[in-house]
Amino acid sequence: MDYSKVSDVQKIPEMTQACAKSSATRAIPSSEAAQRGITEFSKEASDAISAASKAAINIQKYTPGQTHRFVAKGALDPALDILRSRILNQAGVYDDETIKELTTSVIKVDDTKPSKFLPAKELNIENFAITTDDAGIRGSSPFSRKGRKIIAKLKDYGIKRVIDLKSDGDPVKSGEICAKSGLEYMKFPIAYDEKWTQENIDLIPEFVETLKKGDFYIGCATGMHRTDTALALNYFFNPHPLSVPKLEAGTSKNKTTAIANKIFLAVNDICYTDKKMGIPRLSEDFAAKLGWDNLSQLLDEIPRRKAALSLVNKIL
Repeated sequence: MDYSKVSDVQKIPEMTQACAKSSATRAIPSSEAAQRGITEFSKEASDAISAASKAAINIQKYTPGQTHRFVAKGALDPALDILRSRILNQAGVYDDETIKELTTSVIKVDDTKPSKFLPAKELNIENFAITTDDAGIRGSSPFSRKGRKIIAKLKDYGIKRVIDLKSDGDPVKSGEICAKSGLEYMKFPIAYDEKWTQENIDLIPEFVETLKKGDFYIGCATGMHRTDTALALNYFFNPHPLSVPKLEAGTSKNKTTAIANKIFLAVNDICYTDKKMGIPRLSEDFAAKLGWDNLSQLLDEIPRRKAALSLVNKIL
């Protein structure tokens, strides 16, 4: 195939696979690719990027007769962005308008209309960040010696509830500490290995409902990896999520990809006793508690949201 003259829209997924395969930072795990309706990478596709980088890439839009042209030198990344969007479209994940909306959904806290939680930066919380839906803040555990001093001040910054993600610690004592400062408390433990017991899975509906209330402070030991996982789980299991979460622990594309893949494995572990056989671990009652019409609706939506998380965090 001559990749310098790609004009057939049906070849776009293959071209995208070629681009993704060429770089570890853009590679899609084959298991994830299969879930999204994308065919396995071929050897031919893995070598195609060398040809694409030496030529202009013609991409035919869905409107007949309209073609975008990107000169590879100095402009390959924009071309890849379009290609990555197209593969989601081909897989039936999202249309162009939704993709455009997703890519701009991450809130910038220094915008002209800053978040009401921006003043909370004064608390000097380790790895402080405002969640992408502007519903709360995230950071390191508030139950360290330093953190307890912070808890007493949270209410002054608009925080009404604390979600503790650490698997250790005394939830009764932590709850009492929060209550003294007029804060609600929830323990949603995520183990370091992120293996999900039925007891922890049963807490997900309560966790999602707690985040729906907003005005929260959510954190794990460092406020990074397990906090990323928890906010991603809210995105996957909430029928009406506000925005795609940003993976704050991803300090590089490789690391972001690794974090996302770990989250996807956790979601599979929660949803299925046997993913390959399609045997669900969850019940209809679980789906109903979250507000889904039925379990099938929830499970069918998961691959779409995996793709959106990958797109917004620029790992696809």
